[in-house]
Amino acid sequence: MANARKACLWIVALHALALIVHSQSHQAIPVPLSALQNAFAVSVIVIAPLVAAAMIWRGFGRVGGALLFVAMLGAFLFGAINHYVLDSPDNVAQIPATEWGNAFTLSAHALALTELLGVATAAALVRVSPRQV
Repeated sequence: MANARKACLWIVALHALALIVHSQSHQAIPVPLSALQNAFAVSVIVIAPLVAAAMIWRGFGRVGGALLFVAMLGAFLFGAINHYVLDSPDNVAQIPATEWGNAFTLSAHALALTELLGVATAAALVRVSPRQV
């Protein structure tokens, strides 16, 4: 359980670093989000993993892991659809090959990777964590 707990915390930290770069590149290029996209991004992609990490840190591995699983799965699906599937200004294929464009693309890849790792490690944490009352 300790390994899954530590892995979840490291993944949330790495996700937050990639998110900082990605958010800055969104603003610098600019690639604006709609109000609904922004609300989803802030609540599910930014806040939920941090809350989950705090819960895991405080010993609520099962509940924190479940929240992390849902948040990272939602973040991955949102990012995959917007960065790789839809033909939109948010698609990495539409981003210019500038300094900020490269930061956008690399951070989009890093987010997808950390989100998939987050889903897997959160699932592992939920499986090994004791039930909490």
